[in-house]
Amino acid sequence: MLFRECPRCRSGDEMVIHALRNCPKAQSVLVVGGFNNRLFTKEYEFCIDWLEDSMRLFDRKAFEDFTTILWNIWNDRNNAILGGVPRDCKWEKPSEGVAKVNVDASVKENRVGLGIILRDSYGFVLCGRAIFIDKAANSK
Repeated sequence: MLFRECPRCRSGDEMVIHALRNCPKAQSVLVVGGFNNRLFTKEYEFCIDWLEDSMRLFDRKAFEDFTTILWNIWNDRNNAILGGVPRDCKWEKPSEGVAKVNVDASVKENRVGLGIILRDSYGFVLCGRAIFIDKAANSK
């Protein structure tokens, strides 16, 4: 759990699945971004399950757009909570019994890399994935 209460909609415990999918504010952004109700027809307890199903649902380009929108939802959430003040970028273990998802991306010339990793409270890697895309992209 991230917070006792979602800092954006003020309803319920804020789990990662709530922050990125179940929060009405996140859903609005996803719908405006072109992702319709296909993302909301099934219930998920864990975000990783939703992400895996989404990977199967969308083609490559749509999934790239989807992860970009999720990054923006998360970034907007962090800006609201932290007041736009950046924190040190280092991995911090979650509470015992909780798993943590980390995502990162990089752009170099005509290649984009995206990585996602899920670790438990001991730092043990539960699963992960890296995607490399040969595509012109702007890093700004």
